[in-house]
Amino acid sequence: MMNLEKTMQKFARYAAVGFLLLLTSCTTKAHLGYIPKYPIQASNNIQLVVEPFNDHRKKVDEIGSHRNLYGMPIIKVKTDDSVPDWMTGAFKAELTNAGYTILEKDQSSDYEIEGKIHQVYATTYFIYHGRMRVEIALKKNNSVLFQKEYQTKESGGANWMASPAGCANTIEINLQEICRQFIEDLSDFLHR
Repeated sequence: MMNLEKTMQKFARYAAVGFLLLLTSCTTKAHLGYIPKYPIQASNNIQLVVEPFNDHRKKVDEIGSHRNLYGMPIIKVKTDDSVPDWMTGAFKAELTNAGYTILEKDQSSDYEIEGKIHQVYATTYFIYHGRMRVEIALKKNNSVLFQKEYQTKESGGANWMASPAGCANTIEINLQEICRQFIEDLSDFLHR
């Protein structure tokens, strides 16, 4: 009877340590890459300056998490990459593909684009789920011509083996969708 009691005490201690380990999150790093998806168009002779995006997120290095079978986040996914630089570069690449000429900030352009990042996050359970929320403004001579908040909830596909690259890929898919929506809105606005 004494051995059973000691075994139960050991089990309780190990279970408590295991539970504490479950509650503490590990961290892994992901690199952000971007492949433009917008089809290449002929030049439309419109010149744009894309201002560096402003990051309004509280945890600027965190881009996602992996969850356990109970849905609890157990591994944080962070990046050493600058999310605003990554997003600004993606918009420049997509707008170039769409036929716009991208100029540097000190050059005279037809319009300026400013962005505010509110959410960039991917999480995985059985499927990668991404969420992105970005506010974008089109300006001319410091006057806002139109401003809109874009939100996506795009999936990055099945999670066969949770990886930081899977989270990075999922937020890339979400950014491609936001770029597509913005370019369509921009084209509609400029050609009405």
